[in-house]
Amino acid sequence: MDYDKAFILQRKLDQSITLMYLNHDGIIINTKRITNDSDQH
Repeated sequence: MDYDKAFILQRKLDQSITLMYLNHDGIIINTKRITNDSDQH
């Protein structure tokens, strides 16, 4: 799948990164959540 735009929202409160992919109409077609717990001891 090809994406015209890819927005990365970085949330520092929950230490996670949310990726939102938009199609050419500007509609969110896929969201991907990445959690980074490696910084916590």
